[in-house]
Amino acid sequence: MTRGDVQTANSPGCSLSFGRTAAPTAVLRHELISTARVEDHPVFAALFEDTRDRLLSEGRHRALDIGEALEGDQQVVFVLEGIVGGFVTDQRVCVALSGAGGVIGLESALGMRPSLHAVALAETRIFEAPATLLVDGLGRARVTDLCMRHALARLDQLHAEAVCNAIHLIPQRLAKWLERLHRANRGKDIRLTQAEIATLMGVQRTAVNGSLRQLQDAGILKSTRGRISVADVDQLARASCGCPV
Repeated sequence: MTRGDVQTANSPGCSLSFGRTAAPTAVLRHELISTARVEDHPVFAALFEDTRDRLLSEGRHRALDIGEALEGDQQVVFVLEGIVGGFVTDQRVCVALSGAGGVIGLESALGMRPSLHAVALAETRIFEAPATLLVDGLGRARVTDLCMRHALARLDQLHAEAVCNAIHLIPQRLAKWLERLHRANRGKDIRLTQAEIATLMGVQRTAVNGSLRQLQDAGILKSTRGRISVADVDQLARASCGCPV
């Protein structure tokens, strides 16, 4: 998949552009396949054994490169490695994050359409299966409970992010985002442009440019075209606002 806009499913007016400006990721994909096991996912492991067996028999593992959108709205997705951002159709700002251990698409099991469009922000490994299998295996009441708990956690995340945006300066917020991406990508380079990071944060590219320069001058990271290397993650954490990552 070459660099270009990623058109999210069912959203003809929403174009999210996240590039792949670095080398091909075939080796990385092999690494993800060899290390990520859905059996180790905390939510998957908590399911009944027969439900796990059905999910395994009808589901599949997938490796997502940066900018790839999750396809279809009838799947439940277990995030095994990496990080997936949730985007509102008419706003390109990232309003939710799902890292390793996260689940996407629980609402699909109840016949509801997902409220957010999910796009990989780092090289990501997922396991996806038909969402209806959860209802078949667990019953509608338990799936509804899981969905409500997930929704409450998302509301808490949105509240925390809104407070962070209101009280913290852009350099602090940028450091937080870079720490998130760095950890989710297991310390590998962040392959997003300044414009793409600005989109995630909902700020101007010029603000990101100036903040990146401050972090680079402090020796915390090195920024080149479409690639950010973190030299000292501890200093990056100290430079951030301190909000949960």
